[in-house]
Amino acid sequence: MATPQQINDLVGLYVAYFDRAPDPEGLQFWITQLDNGRPFNTIAQDFANSSEAREIYPFLATPDLVANSPEAFITSIYANLFGRAPDQDGLDFWTLAINSGAVAPGDMVEAIMLGAQDTLVNGELIQDKTIVANKIECALMWTQNVAVIEGFEFDAEAYAAARASIDGVGADQASVDAAKLVTQQYINEFATVSNFALQQATMDVVVVGDDTGSAVSVDT
Repeated sequence: MATPQQINDLVGLYVAYFDRAPDPEGLQFWITQLDNGRPFNTIAQDFANSSEAREIYPFLATPDLVANSPEAFITSIYANLFGRAPDQDGLDFWTLAINSGAVAPGDMVEAIMLGAQDTLVNGELIQDKTIVANKIECALMWTQNVAVIEGFEFDAEAYAAARASIDGVGADQASVDAAKLVTQQYINEFATVSNFALQQATMDVVVVGDDTGSAVSVDT
């Protein structure tokens, strides 16, 4: 059975590749894959081969085209995970590794995500590990909340909300609180709609008087 850490890592793949929280059905699919013995590194590459990833990153769809170098893909992964561009050494390292075929895109994403550290660089604290953990926390909150909404569909509006659930999340707690508030507001909209539907349901049949003074049942 998938552990909490494994589930967090799956959520991290959604953050890294798609810059969004997982849809409940999709996350459950990958949890089941893990439970059935599919290795995590294989799943990381499955994400790279997905239609959504190929649509977002031209390099993954047609890596042989000269115009589709891996630099843009690598830069996007850093931005999605850490909210920053890669340092030049890191960009050069991963570009060479992918171009040479030594590393598959999925292996690169897994290594960058799981290898994130909070480190001092030239006196500046770079909190990559904290930022990833915060984004995963906010993304998982969104997924867990929408998963229990009756009739929830991962439509265009939900997709936008899944992205908004981690938008602006950084290393500070204030950014986490702000993102969770956005999610709560989104969830509250469903509660409002559900309450309205319930009120309407109680009015399916009302009784009015006709001009003779008798009672008549009518459907609203």
